[in-house]
Amino acid sequence: MSSGMPTKVPPPVTAFYTPGARPPLSGAPPLPSALVLGNWPETDKVPPTDSAEVQAWMKELNGYDIPDLSPTVDGSCGADPAAAADAANRGWWTCGGWTRDTDIVACPDKLTWGVSTVNILMSSSLAPINQYFRNLLTYLDEKDLSATFFVVGSRVISRPAILIQEYMSGHEISVHTWSHRPLTTLTNEQIVAELGWTRKAIKTVLGVTPTTMRPPYGDIDDRVRAISLAMGMVPIMWTRTPDGGKFDTNDWRVAGGIVNGTESFDTFQQILTNATSLDTGFIVLQHDLFEITVDLARGYTLDAALRHQPKFNLQSIGECLKFPPGNLYLETNQNQTFPYRNQSNGGGVDVSGDGTIDTKSGDGGTTNPDTANPSGGAMASGPVAMSAALVTLINFIAMKVTAVAIALTGIQLAAAHGDHGRLHKRQTPPTTVVRTDSTAIPPLASISSGMPLKPEPTFVNTHAPGSTPPIPGAPVLPAELSRVGYPAPDKIPPTDSPEVKEWLKELEGFHIPDLRPTKGAECDMDPEAAADAANRGWWTCGGHTRSTDVTNCPNKLQWGVSFDDGPAPHTFSDFYCRRLLQKLKELDVRATFFVVGSRLLDRPGMVIDQYMNGHEVSIHTWSHTPLTTLTNEQIVAELGWSRKIIKAVLGVTPTTMRPPRGDIDDRVRAISLAMGLLPILWTATPDGGKFDTFDWRVVNGDFAGDESFRVFQEILNKASTFNTGIITLQHDLFEATVDLAVGYTLDAAINHNPKFSLEPIGSCLNIPSTNLYWETNKNTSFPVRNHTVDITGDGKADFDSTSGAVATRITLLASLPLMALALFATLL
Repeated sequence: MSSGMPTKVPPPVTAFYTPGARPPLSGAPPLPSALVLGNWPETDKVPPTDSAEVQAWMKELNGYDIPDLSPTVDGSCGADPAAAADAANRGWWTCGGWTRDTDIVACPDKLTWGVSTVNILMSSSLAPINQYFRNLLTYLDEKDLSATFFVVGSRVISRPAILIQEYMSGHEISVHTWSHRPLTTLTNEQIVAELGWTRKAIKTVLGVTPTTMRPPYGDIDDRVRAISLAMGMVPIMWTRTPDGGKFDTNDWRVAGGIVNGTESFDTFQQILTNATSLDTGFIVLQHDLFEITVDLARGYTLDAALRHQPKFNLQSIGECLKFPPGNLYLETNQNQTFPYRNQSNGGGVDVSGDGTIDTKSGDGGTTNPDTANPSGGAMASGPVAMSAALVTLINFIAMKVTAVAIALTGIQLAAAHGDHGRLHKRQTPPTTVVRTDSTAIPPLASISSGMPLKPEPTFVNTHAPGSTPPIPGAPVLPAELSRVGYPAPDKIPPTDSPEVKEWLKELEGFHIPDLRPTKGAECDMDPEAAADAANRGWWTCGGHTRSTDVTNCPNKLQWGVSFDDGPAPHTFSDFYCRRLLQKLKELDVRATFFVVGSRLLDRPGMVIDQYMNGHEVSIHTWSHTPLTTLTNEQIVAELGWSRKIIKAVLGVTPTTMRPPRGDIDDRVRAISLAMGLLPILWTATPDGGKFDTFDWRVVNGDFAGDESFRVFQEILNKASTFNTGIITLQHDLFEATVDLAVGYTLDAAINHNPKFSLEPIGSCLNIPSTNLYWETNKNTSFPVRNHTVDITGDGKADFDSTSGAVATRITLLASLPLMALALFATLL
């Protein structure tokens, strides 16, 4: 088992559940009407905190002692030394495994395994995931096992049917936040939004509201605990040993290509060995996000526990804790002490966030003022109330758990990894055979989201530090990248670092439009901004551009070839990305690669190969977050850190960028230009259509390869009627998209009648290759600067656009309107 294993034929769907169906949980309301997609927050993003729903949910904190702890930097010990030093006082589980009596970390009975899985669910377009999730559910049913599924709210609205099948099969459902962000990094309002929207999504789909939750990555402290408990959710973690070891199977590392199946299973066997010496049961970290992790569970870890001597008793977490099943949901809860409420006359819960009470403990989904807070008195607040309430809920009468004892009490299966900003995993293929010919292109119709992988070649890096690049005057390749000091990958960098503060100085003297961040990178997520799209210059809504935007090549039948989102962050990408480079070399074609900065942390060699083979390298931000949704400081951080890491890997700094998803407006443009980065988009037609090949939809499972190729052929046919050339959107992040390029789209353009000229974007714009990087740029008019350039963010000037590594002061002051008129011509 490895990150590139082929997938299997899925089992048939054996059960469908219609609205009105009765769940197996006694007293639970019937399944609600089908989910209607409406005003839900954007998936994979922290929900906004100014909505009416969040304002209503914030009232649930009234009367509770929420510790005044500042958010951590990124949820890791290394990035926040001050918080790490105070971890014991903060009760920060991430650093040192600190727990409180309110944390569930184990099953009380020896040799009991509380089986759970963090169920990320994936996005709505990833059809193949239905199949391997059902493989897992089928296995659990065959073995008469129940599990606890921790679900991410924004995936619930994308995959409600999967959640329904888990619930209706008798498994337990719990909250795992909306966007899978480390909760200690968020504000109180953001934590409430994360938990509240997830709670609402589950209630909308299932008709019940969980009374438990798991923090992503296990990242919890006293502030997060207090908010969770005030909202009626008990935190559930997994087992740790006294020496700091975690009961983590490392199955997620198999999917990431870091370890293989044997190594992951060896880790699990060691967990079982350790567990037999405990006086309690255990909870383990396992995942159902990838087919590989499901296969490890079905074929190895679960069977190993069932066959182990002494034998383990596998139960869902609620069952192993001896919770009455009904107490896991507010609607069926008969515990009159927890969840405790103080925000309304009757103590009910406003799950919908509309300002009115919809659910009360034990009401089966109906509102009954007489059943809430039956004691009629004020509820206790603060840590004493929390501890008392939890003890009553879980019957831990003889088990007040200390930090050490808790670390020895449980194991659970959990998937703590989200979709990482669209880093999707290929899943269900049409065949179970690995391709034996590493150069063969599969049939077009078989290129799919689950296509089997080719065998992996041996990689030899021939571009050592000190090698001379093909760009005239460029510095030699730097020493090997040191990964120390960079922000966490796939996350928006913090804005309070010395580097960002230095980069913000680059905006001085430029007019940055005072536009608020959008609420999402889609028009319907922010109707107000969409209505003003023309004035804002918002490309996402209506394709509005400015004269500073590059959207096409100037000459007819030119194709500006580019690939987005790399370098791919897993080992197997070395293979298929190098096939793309080999194909381009055979065709004598160069391309522009828009790279995501944080992905260079894992795959710097891939970008070195691209650069050293004469391809153009450009910026695609640090975390691939839509830029219009960010603050000015966050935009600067996204661009600055990407600029810095490319400089550290290649020795040069790009003068161009592409905004993720093409999401740009006048504010983003101004910041980008002030930082010396020219925005490059892709071609749009007068009717609003965009030259998007939809290769990413093949990966998502929306399209087959032949459908994507038909879209591309239509692009070529339209482009041949234009008086200018074109720029298209394609990706090198996935094997399926590379196969489309290598086997079909590139050849189709070359063989088209009339024939297209394939060039990197800088070349098609007649920009000298030297002007694409600061260190070799001879253009004294762009990038426009009003101070010396500090790429490293250390407060010292590194160089200017004409002097390579020698810093001299540039005094090219300009306002954005003037730049808009002259920039494109002066860049040439």
